[in-house]
Amino acid sequence: MQNQLIFVLTAASATGKSSCAKEMCKKDKGLVLSISHSTRPMRPGEVEGVDKFFISEVEFSQMQEAGDFIESTEIFGHRCGHTKEKLEAVAGKSNDLIMILDYKGMCQVKAQFENTVSIFLLPPSMDAIYERIHKRPEASGVDIESRILSAKKEMLDYCHYDYVVINDDLNTCVDEMLSIVRAERLKTKIQSSKEKKRLNSLIKD
Repeated sequence: MQNQLIFVLTAASATGKSSCAKEMCKKDKGLVLSISHSTRPMRPGEVEGVDKFFISEVEFSQMQEAGDFIESTEIFGHRCGHTKEKLEAVAGKSNDLIMILDYKGMCQVKAQFENTVSIFLLPPSMDAIYERIHKRPEASGVDIESRILSAKKEMLDYCHYDYVVINDDLNTCVDEMLSIVRAERLKTKIQSSKEKKRLNSLIKD
């Protein structure tokens, strides 16, 4: 994965990070979403292997002990993590990756892969967070105030990221993040590696 970029997307709960990431991948065929393993229950409408790889606590512990995860964290009492095997499989030889991680996960990935670009997604307002959480199918039985408090704490980490994007309108937000993807691909370091043969032919005596 020397020539590939990893775009890490972080956002508080109900900010729309999954919707944005999936839409980015639809619009850019060279961008693939990395799917994590998670111990949380499957939500209505989710599909195994598409939204998450749903596994038990025992399975997660076994994989962690085997060193399968490149990053792992705990969110609202459930563990999740991305494996190197799945990461390399979806990246193939040319795809760039987008990973949805929290701040801890971002730090773990950035420490291992130098071509990591971090993006923090913010909501337009706290009212938007309230509304989105209440509209979720799984909202019944969820401690809304606890989620809001957690969201506020998570958003304090935005200052540690390479880019900050406001998700006020999905299409605008996706376009802004794709502009980041395009710009990062054109950086000299990436182009020097990807276009090495072409560049050598251009500057050869």
